[in-house]
Amino acid sequence: MPSQPPPLPGNRPTLFEDQGGKSTRLVWLWSILGGLLTLLILILAWLLSDVIVQAKGQGGKAVANLAKDDWAKLEGGQQATQHDTDTQRPDAYPDTGLLDDGDADRKPVKQPTALDERDPAADPSPNVEPVAAKPEVEPERPRIPAGQKISFDTGPITLGPGDANPFRAGTSIESVAFVLDCSGSMDQEFALVTDALLDAVEALKPTQEFAVIFFNDLPTQVIPNQPVAATGRNKQRLKKAMRSVQPSGGTEPTPAMTLAINMETELIIVMSDGEFDLSDVSTATMQNHQRSAPATIDSIGLNGKPQTLVELSRLNGPGIFTSVTSE
Repeated sequence: MPSQPPPLPGNRPTLFEDQGGKSTRLVWLWSILGGLLTLLILILAWLLSDVIVQAKGQGGKAVANLAKDDWAKLEGGQQATQHDTDTQRPDAYPDTGLLDDGDADRKPVKQPTALDERDPAADPSPNVEPVAAKPEVEPERPRIPAGQKISFDTGPITLGPGDANPFRAGTSIESVAFVLDCSGSMDQEFALVTDALLDAVEALKPTQEFAVIFFNDLPTQVIPNQPVAATGRNKQRLKKAMRSVQPSGGTEPTPAMTLAINMETELIIVMSDGEFDLSDVSTATMQNHQRSAPATIDSIGLNGKPQTLVELSRLNGPGIFTSVTSE
């Protein structure tokens, strides 16, 4: 059989001609599939529209039945429920003027009236008990030594051992620091001050702690590593150490107060026979209030009433000021 001559240039056969009848059959197959897909879409659309029509019909019947039941209730004299907004009384909530579409059993919220804002004592309702006004009282003193009642305006008391000794800290205090003036002006009364101090330390319980600091030009710690527990041994150590303390020099309380404040004791008792500088009071107060728990500062004025000591106690606690004499 003679071979077919090759096609001439510029006269290339198409896909149909290359494949012959196969290409024609492929086009017809795609056309048939497209038609079937279109028919399937039309059938699904018709079924869906029928379902929607039936649902609307059922909903209309339900609404009609609901309206018929509500109308029957109204004709029978029954009260309309909360969802019947057309028949709800507009004065159901007279304070707000609003209608509520919630539960029918819920009670209206009572709005505050002018009577509610008045003083309870003026309310004539027998179910309301009048509230008595709280009297203004002065803050309670943080501590009052046993056996005495001392305030800022008491007259001088005689310094010495016993329950009235203002050096006594009481048994409820966890720790106390004594800051005592031992300047040259204290020479005549120093023995009396020493006796009062030892009496106050002797009255402490072993569970309490104490520290003793004397000051003139410089501070002096009588016992190292203070504060210490008020045990019998430490009390004897204090008595022995006191023998070497002699009044002399000037009066510089700030370094001694700084030492006492940094010891973090609950109570500080400071004693002097003269006035402090105002800068001493302000420095001690500022340092004390920088602590997480400021100490209460009691003050004792010997043979006078130094106003700076009064102010020091007032600003820190307030503490207790006591005026004492040596006679």
